[in-house]
Amino acid sequence: MISQFKKSAVAKTSLITLLGLFIGFQSSAVFAQPKAGSSITNIASGDFYDEQGNLQVINSNAVVLTVQAIYALNLQSNQQNIGTIGSKLNFPHVLTNTGNIVDNYTLSLSQLSNDQFNLDNVAVYIDRDQNGEPDDNNNLLNSSASLRLEAGEFASLIVVGGIPTNAAAGNIANFTLTAVSQYDNAIIKTVSDTVKVVDDAVIQVTKAQSISSGKTGTEITYTLAYANTGTAAARLVLRDTLAADVSYKLGSGSWGNGSGSLTDTDADIDYTETGTNATVKYKANNGLVEFELASVSALSKGTVSFKVTVNPNALEKVPNTADYQQYNASNTVLKSTTTNTVIFNVQQTLGVVLNYSSANANDDGEPNGGLNNLQTQNNTFGGIAKEVQFDHYVWNTGQATDTYNLSFLKSNVPSCAVVRLYHADGRTLLTDTNGDGIIDTGGLATGVSKRIKLGVYFPANCTSTSTMDFDITATSVTDTSIKNSTRDRLINTVAVGESDLYNSNNSGLGVGNVAGSGGQALLVKNAVNATDVVFPLVIKNSSAVSNNYNLYASSTNIDINSISTTLPTDWKVKFYNGDTTCQSLQSEITSTGNLAAGATKQYCAVVSVPANTTLSNLPIWFAMKSPMNAQGDSIKDQVDIALRKLTLANDQQGRINIGGTVVYLHTLKNIGSFVEGDTTGKVSLNVVPQNINDGFSYTLYYDANNNGVLDGTDPIATDLFISSGLAPQNSIQLLLKVQAPTTATNGMASTANIVVSATNTIQGLTLTSIQNTDLTTVDPTQLRLTKEQTKDEACVLMNAATATYSSTPLMIKPNQCVTYRLTIKNDGSTPAANVVINDVVPAYSILRSSLAPSVSKGAVVVSGNQISGNIGALAPQEQAALYFSIQVIP
Repeated sequence: MISQFKKSAVAKTSLITLLGLFIGFQSSAVFAQPKAGSSITNIASGDFYDEQGNLQVINSNAVVLTVQAIYALNLQSNQQNIGTIGSKLNFPHVLTNTGNIVDNYTLSLSQLSNDQFNLDNVAVYIDRDQNGEPDDNNNLLNSSASLRLEAGEFASLIVVGGIPTNAAAGNIANFTLTAVSQYDNAIIKTVSDTVKVVDDAVIQVTKAQSISSGKTGTEITYTLAYANTGTAAARLVLRDTLAADVSYKLGSGSWGNGSGSLTDTDADIDYTETGTNATVKYKANNGLVEFELASVSALSKGTVSFKVTVNPNALEKVPNTADYQQYNASNTVLKSTTTNTVIFNVQQTLGVVLNYSSANANDDGEPNGGLNNLQTQNNTFGGIAKEVQFDHYVWNTGQATDTYNLSFLKSNVPSCAVVRLYHADGRTLLTDTNGDGIIDTGGLATGVSKRIKLGVYFPANCTSTSTMDFDITATSVTDTSIKNSTRDRLINTVAVGESDLYNSNNSGLGVGNVAGSGGQALLVKNAVNATDVVFPLVIKNSSAVSNNYNLYASSTNIDINSISTTLPTDWKVKFYNGDTTCQSLQSEITSTGNLAAGATKQYCAVVSVPANTTLSNLPIWFAMKSPMNAQGDSIKDQVDIALRKLTLANDQQGRINIGGTVVYLHTLKNIGSFVEGDTTGKVSLNVVPQNINDGFSYTLYYDANNNGVLDGTDPIATDLFISSGLAPQNSIQLLLKVQAPTTATNGMASTANIVVSATNTIQGLTLTSIQNTDLTTVDPTQLRLTKEQTKDEACVLMNAATATYSSTPLMIKPNQCVTYRLTIKNDGSTPAANVVINDVVPAYSILRSSLAPSVSKGAVVVSGNQISGNIGALAPQEQAALYFSIQVIP
């Protein structure tokens, strides 16, 4: 038999299966020898205490051993047989590769001269199903034949030969079977077989098993088949000693020539059966099965079978061989030998638990839940180098020896920190023991645990106040789906005696207060191109000793533990000595110089804005850090580039009856840096008809109550000061009233521009004029479309038609909802046909799934972000509405 070792993954465990035609491993060692070419890496460690009394650890260079190839084999075992003239005989043997590398073997057979005859038609065959009989006609003695076996693999062989007709009773034939390594011809093993010619009973017993592989708990039926090919009857005695890996199943014995179950008697003298089984004796006790048949007639055959169960934690291979004796008529042993060997391949489960328990393999979750899978330590940085270590235990919870690769993921760990895995001593680094390039545990027997340590080393100037997580995973090298993880958590603080950086207005006061609660800058200052802006800063040394701090500025976030800085092209930042106001700059500096314990230092950061910058703002992180003990801090400020800019929304178009009126709503917004129109004459509001002779009249009003409707209290607007000035990020609404002349005709159109322009300059900046254009067409079918909105902060509105709407601008936060109502009304005197209302989902928002778009009349079509309300016909003075609700993307 030759069987193939193969892996099969199953969730948290895996089965080691022997599969295929005929390849198998013959090894039950706890630690298998390393394969040829494997690398064995070792790193030594040393430790000492420095002058400050701190423990320091050093590691040696790695030394690597490469495992050399070892060629070895084993061939078992010598056989003694008997046979009658002209009979065919079988001699079972097992060839095993006991080396550590694959090898090819050739077989040869020599019939010796120290006997009376040679066997006829000698051949060697494979016994794949381990039943003691050849399975094909491929003679392995042929010159071109060889067997290729991996390290630890074996092959079950059968030597077949016949006794010639010219042999005589009492003649003996001797022969040897030799296996030779093809990679090292000096590696040779030989077995010697003997056969004697008899004119008597010749009983041959072979063994078979019902299944050759399975899990622990599998039930196996062992069958012993006997056949008397001789010339007389004989008594047969069989003994089968079971391996400790299996247990006999009570009441499972059965004789093929009888009926019913055999009795599992434990009598020491007489264990004869009864009834149809009365001619046999059978006993099963303490792992020994015995069977005796008083007379096996010539040319008869039969079987005896029983069942066993594979025990938990059985070895990978469970061999079984029975021995038997044949007695002649005078009760003399004529033959005493063994059957062929059958081997059951145990599909051993793989498993691993990684936890913090030295007592058991408890596993409370992956990777951060429960007592055994989450370990937390508090750490305080005190300005000296240190290493924090966590204990771990890797448990082999499977049924086979295994090695586990070790890996870890880390979060919030500064780049200056070094994470290492150690043996139990916390000094010697773990290495790669199997040559796959990954640190591992080395081989662990089933039920065994290995203590390891994860160490996090922080140099003296490496600190952090972040909570750090380390997820460590142990992964089976046999089956990478078998893995288990734990989490180490390090909660960090910096020792009392911290250093603080903040703005002179006390924003950012307190170590680690880098930005506002929403991440916004603590202090924002305006500047125009080609000018400087100054930020007054303060450093406080709260420690008990003097300190010195280097100064930094960057347009990206500064990691205090690993400082790097950057600024856009042509932007510059310099630091100066100065007071809390920085009205008068003193000498330029790059560090604070010596700062006494408990003292503060005022200094000034001067940001130079380039003349050609196109940025509208630039966040700037200021930082300081001590080269002495790595204490540091940072804050986020910002420079806004001064800008004068207004927006006017939006162009309008509408239809009007002869002599009728229409009102267009526009929104004027200040997105610049300065208040506009805070006095009369600075910003004008003008309406400019494109054809002053068309008879249309235009009047612009300020929507004083901001309701989007022209009221009697809304004043005429010609100057922005009508609103008392427009502050940055604020807006007002303007209402343009248009009236058609009574002499107008249907189809006539009039266009007017609303123009907003400034006559003044602010810090050298001018304001670009802006305008909207409104188009009005005379039509008996006068449709008016009004869009309104309502805020739904909790997104709970379910009936859009019942809400209260207005055109007033709204303030909205991410995740909140807004519902829109678009009302179209036929103010004309004739019906309107095929009316459609179109809109799109605004940017940075999505349609609410729980409140679909709807119309008061007609049907809604949604295509991507496009919403269409197909209203159909509208009679004079009839109106319809389209509703849809959006949610602002977080």
